Amino acid sequence: MARSELRSAQASAAAAEGDPQRLGPRHSGPVCSAGRTTNLDVIDAVVGWLEAGHGCWLATVVENTPGMACPPGTLLGISDAAEKDDGQICNLEAELLQRSCTGASGQNWPQLIEHTVVADEQAKYCLAGPGRTVLVIERHEAAGSLEHFRGLQEGLGRRERLIRRVDRVSGSASIEQPRPMALVELDAAALWHKLDPTTRLTIVGAGEIARVLALFASACGLDVTLVEPRQAFARCWGETGVKLEQRDPADALASGLADACSAVVVLTDAPELEHPALVTALQSSAFYIGALGTRQSAALRRQRLFEAGVGKNQLPRLHSPIGFEIGSETPAEIAAAIMAQLLAERHRLMRRAVSL
Repeated sequence: MARSELRSAQASAAAAEGDPQRLGPRHSGPVCSAGRTTNLDVIDAVVGWLEAGHGCWLATVVENTPGMACPPGTLLGISDAAEKDDGQICNLEAELLQRSCTGASGQNWPQLIEHTVVADEQAKYCLAGPGRTVLVIERHEAAGSLEHFRGLQEGLGRRERLIRRVDRVSGSASIEQPRPMALVELDAAALWHKLDPTTRLTIVGAGEIARVLALFASACGLDVTLVEPRQAFARCWGETGVKLEQRDPADALASGLADACSAVVVLTDAPELEHPALVTALQSSAFYIGALGTRQSAALRRQRLFEAGVGKNQLPRLHSPIGFEIGSETPAEIAAAIMAQLLAERHRLMRRAVSL
């Protein structure tokens, strides 16, 4: 299948900065090459296909066994212009999509696909065990769908939270305002899919912990930016695929790197960088904020932040010392403790959003 014609994205996993051609080997599915995709990447691809006059199919993963390539909320797409090439299908979900749309003329859409993994598929896709996958597959033509996908593209491009509703009878799709709900909801009438901006991680301060943390975060689908204004430190940063911003951290955070779908981790104790970065982060809506340090230095840090005008109700948001207590000593261990705590906070907030 042509590289540009079949895309899939993991909703929680997103890090291919603006390049839907770069598909991750584990999470991106049909075409396996370097990088990762996001749901926005898939929507970008759909817009491109429709603008070129090609119809397409879009699949939403409703249910999936934990550990499979595409968790609930994943989008997968395939264009009419795609050429069948089973050799480039590298996950089961993409194969199910291709099977469903091959020779599909005359069928009614959307369709609900419920599939139980068989032994041959376990071996083919290196799955840990049996499982069950549920997809909703839609058919889209340029004449009726382009405006809808452009609306999604523009909203997510502005980092807005959206809900996509698909009528299961007519196939018509609409965009709704955010409300408390699970990531994906399905009943006899409609599919609802909550589309959040890609989770972003802003790291302040280069170093070995930052390097390993950036790798962990990228593997978990976060969009990672390193902010490092110090020339000597920035020169040592060699991680490709991680954006580097050489400017004042407070300015960078204030410019949009600390919204409600963002985490901020400060990994430098240089006071001219750490203090203003934390003040700005604590005044933002970032869902996770953390800083290195011992318990003693953390207490002094909180006192300085309070004296700088950070309210007492904001100080508990700061994770310092940062990360879960696992006895970390090496940079990799510290990064693992940070990543685990950050992900735990993200999932806690996701569960809370469902129950509100």
